[in-house]
Amino acid sequence: MSKRLGCVAALVCLLGALPLGADQAGESSTFRVWVPERPWVMVVDLPGFAIEFNGVQPDGRRYLFGKNESSVVFSALLEAATAPATLEECRRHQTERAEKKDFAKEDIQMGEEPGRTLLEYTIPVAGGFNLKQRNLFVCIPKDDVYIDLHFSKVRYLPADKKLFRAILDTVRFAEIGSWEYFALGSRYYLQRQYTRAIPPYEKALALEKQERQLEQNYWRVLVDNLGISYGITGKLQEAKAVFEYGISQEPDYPFFHYNLACAYAEMGDAENATASLRTAFQHKANMIPGETMPDPRQDSSFQPLMQKSPEFRRFLDSLVAGQR
Repeated sequence: MSKRLGCVAALVCLLGALPLGADQAGESSTFRVWVPERPWVMVVDLPGFAIEFNGVQPDGRRYLFGKNESSVVFSALLEAATAPATLEECRRHQTERAEKKDFAKEDIQMGEEPGRTLLEYTIPVAGGFNLKQRNLFVCIPKDDVYIDLHFSKVRYLPADKKLFRAILDTVRFAEIGSWEYFALGSRYYLQRQYTRAIPPYEKALALEKQERQLEQNYWRVLVDNLGISYGITGKLQEAKAVFEYGISQEPDYPFFHYNLACAYAEMGDAENATASLRTAFQHKANMIPGETMPDPRQDSSFQPLMQKSPEFRRFLDSLVAGQR
């Protein structure tokens, strides 16, 4: 199959802007933060927060950062360790943080709750400014991952304590879902690592067959990208089966038919490639905004058939001419 990415280029570009493991729509106040290859995600509710970053840092750590109109700043840092994470290491880290001579600290408090350690302190002044910034650090060991949560607020009042607690009480863990597998597969797909993209895409689609969770456009990209990844790696029967499944669910979406035509063309099946292309162009009005129907004459999947069959070439010419 051709390494043509044009048919889903608009949505793949959207994927490139989405953080790995973020809430899929980007509109909900619930955020899922995932360290790849782990069977769980950290979930936190942040209503009213403007999220400034939710993604992977250059060093590979997952980082979420945001703030709300009440001047509460929240961040979550998830870092994989080389050994099982422990509360003892959390205690050591919190003590080291409390004793660090970076800022003058007041009202230092350390404590523990089941499965996590807590450190609180106030920075009264920094850089000549009267901050009265209260900080709460929470360290949670989970399998081989350390989760470091940080809450802060300037001009802090005792009544503001509930603002931190309201967020902390929502932190929970859940099994990973189709979105995490989809995001990981898309990360590899965007890097053109198609062989690596296939397993997470397969898992995402298996979960989606049990229960649809992805928003429609991302579900379409999942089907398209998995099928294209199969085709590029020579698994044409698997590609055909995926596109046929997509058509069974959304028969009016043109690019399932277009990509199925690519698979047929790679198999040397001009008759079915012709039929699928004709159907794809009949449904071109159902493209997602931002998508454009490719010129199949420029697609390498169809080049062998064009060279072998003048009739197929004339069909493609008429097909393209018909949409002008």
